[in-house]
Amino acid sequence: MRSPVLAGLAALLPTACLLSLGLVAPLLAAPTLSEDSCCQFDVYLQEGAIEGDPRVNGAGVDGPYGAFVRSISIGLSGVIYNDHNGFVRFAADDVMVGPGDGDITADITFSGGMPIRIVPVHSLGADTQSARWRYIFDFKMNGQVIVSRWQTHYGETFDLPWIGPLFSAAAAAPRVNTPTPTATKANVDFTLTHLHTVDGAESATFDFGDGIHPALPLPLPATVSHEYTLGAPSVKSRTFTAYASMTNGLGGAGSQITVTVLRQPDVALRIDGQTVLDGATVEVEAGRLLQLSLANSLGYIEQASFAIGGKLDQAGAGLSYSGILFGDSDLGQTYPLTAGVSNTGAGINADSMTVNLSVVPEPATLGLLGFAAFGLLGRLRRQG
Repeated sequence: MRSPVLAGLAALLPTACLLSLGLVAPLLAAPTLSEDSCCQFDVYLQEGAIEGDPRVNGAGVDGPYGAFVRSISIGLSGVIYNDHNGFVRFAADDVMVGPGDGDITADITFSGGMPIRIVPVHSLGADTQSARWRYIFDFKMNGQVIVSRWQTHYGETFDLPWIGPLFSAAAAAPRVNTPTPTATKANVDFTLTHLHTVDGAESATFDFGDGIHPALPLPLPATVSHEYTLGAPSVKSRTFTAYASMTNGLGGAGSQITVTVLRQPDVALRIDGQTVLDGATVEVEAGRLLQLSLANSLGYIEQASFAIGGKLDQAGAGLSYSGILFGDSDLGQTYPLTAGVSNTGAGINADSMTVNLSVVPEPATLGLLGFAAFGLLGRLRRQG
């Protein structure tokens, strides 16, 4: 037992040993471990030793186990970590008064955020009375003893039989469009990134989230393809949660990812309430309100756009436009209008069409001119 001379370096590391969904976690400069029994040291008295009484020695680290006294998680507050560019040195006091010289010291190598290798270190604390004549340390992972009688294994290397996360299930396109606007299915490719499995995997499965969950061959394939069913044309999107898992004698774990299948957009344009076809020429009246709508478009739509060179440039979530764009100075001119719909999914995710707007006078204006001409002709006849 020593004073906590390195207590200022201690850090609480509360997050669990989990892989972010669908992503390969990077190598960590410091461990990210839970305060449960993920990785811990169980401390036992040696037979004959008395907790808290340094005058009574036990039978030695090779002797019989006495009573269990405590567990020390490697994610526990008060435990020291020092990054050594490739591994992390863990040090803890055997009675958790403070790390001191490290009665228990280990070099731990991480991969993908997981501890995969551990080396018992003969530190200054290893030669203290408590480490030699009072306690026996066992290193455990998830309840299984990996290194028993820790003090008898200084300098040895132990690969940790970790089962998860063994790989990530990253989809090449977590949001993917159907190949056509009327298609009922879409194919998704998943990339399986194998991290490590020191103890050897025995089985692997991939639950695609739609009721299909085949076994995977070992070693894992680089990619796995799956065809998802979207359904009837009225269904614009469906979301699935895919889960890939592996097991061995220690248990199992895996990764999950959310995949969304989108219906490919199909543009449909209405001008002043009338449906128009791609390439058509439509007469629009100068000075009149112009109403454009893409509300009849099909598929999954996140953005709509209307563009008329020099007159209109609108893009956003709105599917309609209403405004006066043309005046008398535009009479006789023709303006191309391009309208489109799109989403951000992979594959063909946009559709557009172009029509020509021909600007003509308002019918009401022609009526007034005709009436005036008719009145003038009448007066000329009476005068004749």
